[in-house]
Amino acid sequence: MTRERRAAERYSTSLRVRYGDGSRVCSGSVENLSRTGLYVRTDDTFRAGTRLDLAIEFPDRSVQLAGEVMWVIKMARGEGGSTVHGMGVQFIAPGADWETHFAQWKQKRVR
Repeated sequence: MTRERRAAERYSTSLRVRYGDGSRVCSGSVENLSRTGLYVRTDDTFRAGTRLDLAIEFPDRSVQLAGEVMWVIKMARGEGGSTVHGMGVQFIAPGADWETHFAQWKQKRVR
């Protein structure tokens, strides 16, 4: 039996995110988002343990957060040999502003 390690409920989305480690800046698509982290689908991954500066592009504004790469995935898909790349990022001390914005975004989604 697999034990779920996530502390917060995840929500599917397609928000854009910009992220970087100070030496390079990349972008990707947030496939799921929670109060404590996100999964970004991208070909531009960083190693697990890397600290990132994130800018999540919500419809009403961009939210700046810090995070740490927890895991990276590279999966082969289909007969064409295409790959899916992505990484799980846990937020570092997101703060009250993030908590408020995330709660408002989540509430708008369930209406």
